[in-house]
Amino acid sequence: MSQENNGPDLSGTNLIEGGPLTYLLRLPVIRTSTENPVPTLIMLHGRGANQGDIYELVQFVDKRVMIAAPRAPLLHSDDARGSFMWYENVQPGIAKPGSMETALEKLLKFIEELDQSAGVAVDRSQLYIGGFSQGAAMSFAAVSAYPEKFAGVIAHSGPFSDQQENRLRKANLRGKPFFVAHGTNDFLNIDEHGRRTAKVLEEIGADLTYKEYPIAHESSLESRGDLANWLNPQLKFD
Repeated sequence: MSQENNGPDLSGTNLIEGGPLTYLLRLPVIRTSTENPVPTLIMLHGRGANQGDIYELVQFVDKRVMIAAPRAPLLHSDDARGSFMWYENVQPGIAKPGSMETALEKLLKFIEELDQSAGVAVDRSQLYIGGFSQGAAMSFAAVSAYPEKFAGVIAHSGPFSDQQENRLRKANLRGKPFFVAHGTNDFLNIDEHGRRTAKVLEEIGADLTYKEYPIAHESSLESRGDLANWLNPQLKFD
């Protein structure tokens, strides 16, 4: 996913198993009590990746934020490092009927139970969701179905389709903050995916920040920095 070869920094994270979805958890570094709700970011990895890969995107996010990265429920390949996917593709951005809905049900159950499994209260007024590629598509599906649950959305290098456009247009997303990033050299053509996403979000009145980068289907230091610079100023801490 990145241009670097050393992988994401997983220091300070813990693997949590036994719930609706296995996930990596980064607890906030400063909190006065586990009972005080904290801003929380749910980050979803892409197709063929795993819950650790997505931490690459959040290296500059404020350390007072709790970050949970669930593992997608479907096995993508037998890669020894772990290769999973959220839904089965008919083609990029278009899910096999019922596949995305099944994943979304598991994801929402995971989010509802996060306080209990993490041992820290989630500030439900500051719950953000985002992802890379398939994870971005899942984030759009989640906010379209339950716009009131999420304070904002991150979509990096996400596929876009008629399915997703219809969901977004039917939801009440006026004023909802979105950060959308896409590479000009992405195999997911930027006109058909990144720029189309931005156009639809602008038309429905979302509060959109849209960025393009001279990269392929990956993130970069610049895109990660821009993501954090978008998110961090929105957060409020006790």
